[in-house]
Amino acid sequence: MFFIDASALTVPSTDVQGGSNADIVTISTGTALTLADIVGSLSQVETIDFSQAGVSATLTNFNGAAALSILGNSASTGNVLTIDLDGDDTFSTLTDAAHTANSLGGGIYQYIDNATSQEVARIAVI
Repeated sequence: MFFIDASALTVPSTDVQGGSNADIVTISTGTALTLADIVGSLSQVETIDFSQAGVSATLTNFNGAAALSILGNSASTGNVLTIDLDGDDTFSTLTDAAHTANSLGGGIYQYIDNATSQEVARIAVI
């Protein structure tokens, strides 16, 4: 489990790489974060918690490439990326050139590789 000040993740940033276990990153305080900050900073992470007071995340146009980048090797083992948001955070998903985004309902999103038609990542937004 990692507790990180959001300012450490803004680009240029610190590289936080989880391991083979279920890794949780809790953003404890700091500046507002964007999807670029998160993708540029986190790898092999299965849960990102933005729900602490004073933490704000704008994760718009989240796509399969972002999910794969954050999950890293964890995506190949079928792990789900869980993103814990609260009232001052935003999230939207996007189909990109290589992946189709599907909403499965209940805050669950699936990303399909367009070339193979196989699921490559899944995220849960809570």
